Amino acid sequence: MGMKYCGLEFKCIVTGNFSADLHHLITRGAGGSDSTSNLMPLAHALHQECHAIGLTKFALKYPIVKEWLLEHNWEFDETRNKWVAPSACRKCLL
Repeated sequence: MGMKYCGLEFKCIVTGNFSADLHHLITRGAGGSDSTSNLMPLAHALHQECHAIGLTKFALKYPIVKEWLLEHNWEFDETRNKWVAPSACRKCLL
């Protein structure tokens, strides 16, 4: 992760501490954008945990993450048991 996606100015949504990483919910390699709805600020250790357990389990473990996702227009697809991004998260739809 480059310096563009972490820094003292970003506040972790879980801990409230500054110096967070910006977690791309849809990775840039998969076409994810740098839109605010695709960049979740997380403390470095939480960022690593999210990658390790996946977004669905992460949002269950930390309810504030679910709130953040809903506030940023993500929807939970019960059939597929996964979070679905708003169109603004994809580069091709900006």
